[in-house]
Amino acid sequence: MNSNNYPRIIYPERAEYLADDTVFSGYRIFLDHWREITDYLQESYEVLRARRFSKALIIFGKQGCGKSVLASKITGDFERTKANLKENAQSYDLDNIWHRISGGGSEKTQIANVTGATAATVILQVENNKEWIQEAVNLVTGNRDRACLVIADNCEKDYFLKGLLNVSDEAYLQNGRSVTALRAAAHRFVELCRTSLRGCFFVFFTNDEDFALAFDNHVNDQHKGLVDIRDLKMPSDAQKESIVRINVNRLNPFSYWLCIDRAGPEEKTAVWRTLKSAETFPATFQAVDNAIRSSQRNREGRPARKCALNAFVFLSGTNLKDSFDSAAEIGDHEDLYVGDAFRIRIYRNEWDAIFGPNREYQMALFASRLEKSSCQSLKDQLPALRNHRGILGASVDATRVCATDARAPANHCAV
Repeated sequence: MNSNNYPRIIYPERAEYLADDTVFSGYRIFLDHWREITDYLQESYEVLRARRFSKALIIFGKQGCGKSVLASKITGDFERTKANLKENAQSYDLDNIWHRISGGGSEKTQIANVTGATAATVILQVENNKEWIQEAVNLVTGNRDRACLVIADNCEKDYFLKGLLNVSDEAYLQNGRSVTALRAAAHRFVELCRTSLRGCFFVFFTNDEDFALAFDNHVNDQHKGLVDIRDLKMPSDAQKESIVRINVNRLNPFSYWLCIDRAGPEEKTAVWRTLKSAETFPATFQAVDNAIRSSQRNREGRPARKCALNAFVFLSGTNLKDSFDSAAEIGDHEDLYVGDAFRIRIYRNEWDAIFGPNREYQMALFASRLEKSSCQSLKDQLPALRNHRGILGASVDATRVCATDARAPANHCAV
């Protein structure tokens, strides 16, 4: 790939795009940061199956925090579980949110609970469908012996109120979305939950906080406790970084770290800020996209340094000389410092050949032949070592090494 002509990264700008398996089949949805919501859903579902009375949960979150992803995840995981049930290929999966909701119990009984709950449940997901109330009524009527879940996404949109008010588009437009209309819709919802929709568990998703609070107040004025509200929180900084990084890697031919490494200073800072702030997933993916795009405007940059492995061996001066001189013909190396009790050598290649083909055994044998270091002798040489800039640097604290070695047993080799 031309390093100065990287493509833009692939990522889902909207949750709806995840349905395109040809592009986003590798996208992984993480559940741990939704633990609070999942626990509430599990508890409410258990109550629904036991008591068969209605309950509603409004999940509020700003656009891009994962509401539609969660709504589709519940329905999709339920349908997959149902399909596996028919094929008798069931196993408990922590990445399946329906398993978390319906599992419960001990580890041994989880899959049995999931199997029983799946067979005893039906789910309806609606969006932009003003006939959603009638469809929910039909669902309940045909499944009196099952638990019914109704999931409505983007319920701040007009379809939600139209369905509850059972009015035409023309009538709705004449009266508008007024406080009176919202109150009337809430009151009808209470009536339905006591009659034709009794025993339903509703999960409503919205990004309109005012709508959520108003609907909650109007409903609970008529039927206290019928509706609860939960915020769909963004994950922690570390969780968000992990979700974005893993999915950039899964969806693209180049890595998340390449995007960051190739970015300019401003783009690197922008990625860091989105990760540390309350920015949503699309904004964070966009920051990574801007990072890799900025590489087209930057110079090539020097090659990355190769990894360096530092081995520190403490031994007597005689053994030091004999041991290292015996390996003088191996690999490309350079002695940076040679002292009576300390030597620093850099191997640029073939360093593992020092100990031969059975190097684990040879290293153990080599260590057993070494005598305990003279720590005081090494301390005497520290002033000279400190004059060799870049040899010790920040990678090793020689004084601390001495203290560590002073507690080491005889015939000890520190590597």
